[in-house]
Amino acid sequence: MSTESTVAIVGAGLAGLGAALSLHAQGISSTIYEAATASERFAGAIMLSPNALSILDKLDVYKKVVSSGWEFETVKFVEVDGKVTDQQYLGSKDVFGYKALRIYRNTILKALKDACAERGIAIQYNKKVISIASETASSATIEFADGAQGTHPLILATDGIHSRIRTSLFPQSTPTYTGILVVAGAVPLSALDTSSLPKDLTLNQPIGETPANTQPPFLLAPQNPTATDFLAGTQRRYPEQSREEWARINSDRAFQRNFLLEGVEGRSALMQSAARGIEDESANQAFEDGWSLALVMASEKVTQVWKNGGEEWLKVMEKWEGKRKERVGRLLKETMRMNNARAPKEVRDKLPKEEIWSGDGGVGQGRWIFEPKIEEWVEEITR
Repeated sequence: MSTESTVAIVGAGLAGLGAALSLHAQGISSTIYEAATASERFAGAIMLSPNALSILDKLDVYKKVVSSGWEFETVKFVEVDGKVTDQQYLGSKDVFGYKALRIYRNTILKALKDACAERGIAIQYNKKVISIASETASSATIEFADGAQGTHPLILATDGIHSRIRTSLFPQSTPTYTGILVVAGAVPLSALDTSSLPKDLTLNQPIGETPANTQPPFLLAPQNPTATDFLAGTQRRYPEQSREEWARINSDRAFQRNFLLEGVEGRSALMQSAARGIEDESANQAFEDGWSLALVMASEKVTQVWKNGGEEWLKVMEKWEGKRKERVGRLLKETMRMNNARAPKEVRDKLPKEEIWSGDGGVGQGRWIFEPKIEEWVEEITR
């Protein structure tokens, strides 16, 4: 199978679908290969911030999904008596053009797939890529589990944390564990006891518990437009496990229940929809990556270079990857600061102030996250 002018995208998740639509917006065709069937399994909600929502708007997807999620601007951290101790902006209609949006992943996936269908972007299911079979200066051939092969001028690997493409190219590369385990699930508002809420606080507004002395906060987050469906969860430091053990924990309901209940008794523990804001930045970053790469490939000086391949294309990719790594590095540091801010007080007291996030900077301190200025730096590296 040879598709010499079509980019191959491995994986039909948020990153793959977003990349395909971004390429199409720049006049570049692609085919998506997905290992799973077309039937979707349930997936939890994610938080999308203005940097991703602005791209979804450019792709004519934002307006089709915004009414299906929970819009908000800030997270207010409160103590059990209702005293506000901090505030974090994760969106602002006035400042960034968009509020933040918490929405089920399946809703976004369906909208992206519908957009691909409207544009004639093919998604081939049951096509599990197992390796890069061969490469030349101008193309690469991927091999599928069914024995078939496909040759494309460019392969984009968007197949997740256990990417077969990454393993094929970099056998020694392994994911790095952050040290934080999150256990969360979905619960209806009707199942929650709201009688212990502090005065003037309700579950339809951004609230969150300030971490106690020895326990991290328990999180609650609206996930639908009417705030009748919630994420419930918590996070704490946890030892690294093998892939098999993580799979066991993922299906061990007793473990998950005990993890959720540990330290909860006697506490009022509430957090608004963006409790995992910076962690969810990985989903936002996926849309940034697809959009920025499409702009690079469509730029006047690069459009023929990527088709020809070779050293010139590698130089362009090195510049793009350099910008991407720089941004991801900053996001990882911010993630660490946010995790530290959610740690128990006894842990926070031992850390330098600069390693703990605070909302002292107001709405403007998130500008570098929510306004990445992609068009500007793409022009810079493609001159």
